Amino acid sequence: MLNSRELSLVIHNNYKCWTRNPDYSNIPSMNKLRIFVIGNQGHAHALLQHLFKAEDCEIIGLCTKKPSKPSLSLRTRSLISRTLSYFDIRQPQDDFYKNPFDDFGDILKFSNKHNIPIFYSSRLDKSKFVDELTKLDVDLILCCGFHRLVPARIFTLPKVASINFHTGCLPRRGGGTPVRWAIYHGDNTVCYSAHIMTEKYDEGLVVAKRNVMISNTDNYGDVERKMHNILPSLTEDILNLARKRKLSKFGKAPEQPNIEPPFRGKYQYVDWSCDGIYISRICQAIKPKSGAIAFFKGRKITFWSVDLVPNPTSELNLRYGEVYDKDELGNPIVYAPNRSVCIREYLDGRKIRKGKTLKKRGVVIGSCFDT
Repeated sequence: MLNSRELSLVIHNNYKCWTRNPDYSNIPSMNKLRIFVIGNQGHAHALLQHLFKAEDCEIIGLCTKKPSKPSLSLRTRSLISRTLSYFDIRQPQDDFYKNPFDDFGDILKFSNKHNIPIFYSSRLDKSKFVDELTKLDVDLILCCGFHRLVPARIFTLPKVASINFHTGCLPRRGGGTPVRWAIYHGDNTVCYSAHIMTEKYDEGLVVAKRNVMISNTDNYGDVERKMHNILPSLTEDILNLARKRKLSKFGKAPEQPNIEPPFRGKYQYVDWSCDGIYISRICQAIKPKSGAIAFFKGRKITFWSVDLVPNPTSELNLRYGEVYDKDELGNPIVYAPNRSVCIREYLDGRKIRKGKTLKKRGVVIGSCFDT
């Protein structure tokens, strides 16, 4: 048990947390903050851009995932894709449309252009990496969109602090896909949280945060774009705290985070026994990467966009997942509890097709999706 006299109340942006009395004496007087960035393709590009523009900051290195090389040439993969399409053979990775992070700028190109040393994450556990980082004389580590937990012997090295940027409201939305879960649960806002790094995921004290509104029409890519745009402001909040010597190297949040599982796999599948609103939200929580996955006669169909439709008032003895009508455009309407769904568009490989063309696959009135 901690003695209450060992704790102090930290209040920042109306966020209150108890933490151990922070020791700010380790923060040196400095002309420039020497910052080491840890992150992968995506939001880390906005972080690097902002730090590069800050006159009192120096980016002394970037640790990121090494880009994977395709095992087959583009020409060979294209030939295989066309062959599978010709014989109507589908594979799980076929229904992939677009990665929203591809539009955020290439962090490797940025680092090479501005002569920022690059370290690959495969070396993170090696003693030589720790020795090299020690020699860099790091003041601040900023982590953003990284794929793994950073070891304690790394995040305890900086003189000032190690901060992780998490795209979810803590402690409620911990884990690796908080934006997707926020959309699925119908949250009106999502929070970009900056917290002190600890030995466990997302359990550190939140020292700054920025809220982002989620509209009814926003999908996963839309919200990630909003988060990407607001990250420079959150980064500046952290830099200001560092400049004013108001950051501590250690501190845990008063509550344990709720670590939600990755929103993929089984969470992407349609459950026809649930309200149609959740089918719609699955689509929004996955787009533009993919969509909600349903099965019809054992074959996968990926819904790209659906509309909610009031259930018929008359008793038709409908089964969940049954196609009972179509809209004025010929798109099928499928029965679900409380609200049905009209399939407006679906993914066919990397092509978006109209829902009415599903009749070619046997999706007609009276047919039923697998449950």
